[in-house]
Amino acid sequence: MRKILHILGFLAVLAAGASCNKEAPGPAGNKEIAGKTGSEGICTATFRLNLDGMRTKAATTGSVNESAIRRIDVFEYDPYSSYNPARNHFTLTEEELEAGEFHLQYSAGAYYTYWVLANVPENVINDLEPTRIYSLDGNVYKWSDLYDGIYFPMSGAVQVHYDADVTVEVNLRRLMFRVDVGEIRVDFDDVSWMNKDVFVKAVALTNVVNGGRVAYDVNYVSNLTQDGHLYGTAVTTTEDKPFFGGLLTGYSGYVPNECKSYSRTYWNATGNDENFYSCLNVNYKVAAGTLPISATGALLEATYQSYTGEAGRVCSSTNPSHKHTLTVNKSFYAMPGGSVEGQYGLLQYRTEQNSYPKLVVELEIDGETHYYPIQMYYPQSNTVYQVQRITIKSAGSEFSNFFEKLVEMEMDINVLDWNEVTINNIDTGFKDEHQTDIY
Repeated sequence: MRKILHILGFLAVLAAGASCNKEAPGPAGNKEIAGKTGSEGICTATFRLNLDGMRTKAATTGSVNESAIRRIDVFEYDPYSSYNPARNHFTLTEEELEAGEFHLQYSAGAYYTYWVLANVPENVINDLEPTRIYSLDGNVYKWSDLYDGIYFPMSGAVQVHYDADVTVEVNLRRLMFRVDVGEIRVDFDDVSWMNKDVFVKAVALTNVVNGGRVAYDVNYVSNLTQDGHLYGTAVTTTEDKPFFGGLLTGYSGYVPNECKSYSRTYWNATGNDENFYSCLNVNYKVAAGTLPISATGALLEATYQSYTGEAGRVCSSTNPSHKHTLTVNKSFYAMPGGSVEGQYGLLQYRTEQNSYPKLVVELEIDGETHYYPIQMYYPQSNTVYQVQRITIKSAGSEFSNFFEKLVEMEMDINVLDWNEVTINNIDTGFKDEHQTDIY
């Protein structure tokens, strides 16, 4: 690994325009590039880092800003060598982070692909550095290896032709999604329930993946510049399977084979092989009355909010004027993706319930536990889902993952007026003919 040379002072006198500067040397020198020698001169590429349409800035001490940048790593690939690892790895300086841009120089005719990773921890970066291009999608990392509760991992990629002095926009995308829950309101259709003792006990993201890839199915270097190879396979909604939030297109994120609490998946994390649970807060096919929470530390804070006693009260049996709304005002975070076991839809038989991610509200109503799961089909990275209000209208489910669908049966029944039938006697003893007489 080498640092990008900070050349802002040099750039002050560098001539920008449609041609390359033929006089000034650059950090790359006049090295041979893809069979060509840069006799035409030195070209400068200025890379500008953008997030949500704005230039990125370095993080300040103690910052919890979702746009804060602590670290930027740049992997440089030869587009003609798809089976090799990165030819160079740069880590931006503090000055470049503060400026929100960096500069590279190469001989005219050079052509490279750049993969830019923001806030990805050093141990993961060190694991990616020697990885061959076609093996990048095999590197799957635990969520806790990517996110520390403060800085959000991001990525983006571009290709650059050094045929002129150019400015390149690198659009970064956060690898996580966010769900903002404003308030929970109780407004039961059965008005008598408004006089019960009702408490919000918890709000949680469940069945969320416990990690993810930073690249998907990268067979060629050019794949890195396509969103579907950075954020998962491109997916499109259908009428019977709408995406969470009403989006029509997106990317799959990481989809493990199973999301059961007992399922373990082989992952490659921090340079070591490790087995760990493929999902967190798994409530798929768990017993009634349970909401398992397995996340810890920063991931617990990201996926779970609980209330104790009066802090969660929304109805009172002794005070009918009690406020029926709980202000939550919390942002929940998770990695996109999830298992797709089971049948789509929340109303299911127990054996056909699905393992998709859920936003679950837990209530206690007169001492009984009720769950209200909200299905999140393909939540998207770098996306904020603003749920201003969740209104509870009826009794919930005894299961935290789905609403149970009972067996249905149809019968044709004719109801007639009663006819009087007189039976004088029934003999229940058997004769030799095994026949019962009716008199």
